[in-house]
Amino acid sequence: MPKRLLPGLVGALLPLCTSAGVVPDGHTATTVSMDPSGKTLIQLAPAAGGVSHNVFSRFDVSPAGAAFQNQAVGARSIVAEVRASQPSVIEGPVSVDGPRANLILANPNGLVINGGSFINFGSVALVAGSVALESRAVGNSVQTYVSAASGNGAIRIGPDGLAADLIRLELLARRIEVAGPLVNAYSSPTALLRLVAGDASALFDTAASPTDNLTPWAYYTAGKSTGQGIVIDLATQARISSGRIELLVTDAGAGVRNAGHLQATSGDFVIDSAGLLEQKGGRIEAAGDIRIRAGSVHQAQAESGDAPSISAAGMRRRSGTPMAAPAPSRPRRRRLYASVRTPVASLVAVVPCRPMSPTQ
Repeated sequence: MPKRLLPGLVGALLPLCTSAGVVPDGHTATTVSMDPSGKTLIQLAPAAGGVSHNVFSRFDVSPAGAAFQNQAVGARSIVAEVRASQPSVIEGPVSVDGPRANLILANPNGLVINGGSFINFGSVALVAGSVALESRAVGNSVQTYVSAASGNGAIRIGPDGLAADLIRLELLARRIEVAGPLVNAYSSPTALLRLVAGDASALFDTAASPTDNLTPWAYYTAGKSTGQGIVIDLATQARISSGRIELLVTDAGAGVRNAGHLQATSGDFVIDSAGLLEQKGGRIEAAGDIRIRAGSVHQAQAESGDAPSISAAGMRRRSGTPMAAPAPSRPRRRRLYASVRTPVASLVAVVPCRPMSPTQ
């Protein structure tokens, strides 16, 4: 059955679908072959400071998949930099054979994931933007630092979605659209799915082990751009789940629209935006706390009639009053923290907000 694509993208993606493939551009010692099943095998460039830097003129993955060959290189971090004139389309599994590694996949013109998945990685960053590498001497060794910055492209998750089982899944772009499942199945309160939209840059700690779920991996810095409208758009079909979920908007005035179902399965749920949070029939749930900071919040029924809801486990709801404390037998109290610049009568509950760091 043909894959369903986001409305408005079909025409843009037709040229890619007819000549999809992974093509090195010759700037790095990266080679590509294909196995009998049609899977693309990517031989990595040698690692420097634990980082294998690979440049491509095209990086499109078919349903047969693509696998980075890390057996001989032993890279701790894999950088896949795409210098193309069009977005990359990921429609199948992307994996690493050999030692587990972290992956940074960047294309300034954007990324479309529709039926894609990421296998055997520790952490994965999808960047609609540029990357830069810098090697520095650290004691008697060399460490290669990787930074990324959002460009003008977008990240779009199609109806067939994105599946992963990772310590961290990071999405960085000027605009992020989700119209299907976006699932990080790793079961832990620290298993992070983070969407960062707007003018922003990130510095990745390439010394972090791909099996380390305690050491922070990505450090974000907001730009100085002002924005307007919605930059994180979660459609009715969006089903987003991870141990912990963060939605961060860096442009002043830009906001988030949620018409889907968002679930932090083991930990906290965080929204940080200076613009509008629009809940159009959307549901937000968390096993831990829910922390919302927004310029304003608007909740309305979806066209289907579904009512919006925001709920944290261990809390009971009383209409028009703060959520009541859980029964004494519960080991930990779950809370909803909401901070807005305008009155929000439609929130499920509003209790005092405590400080929150975007990189928490």
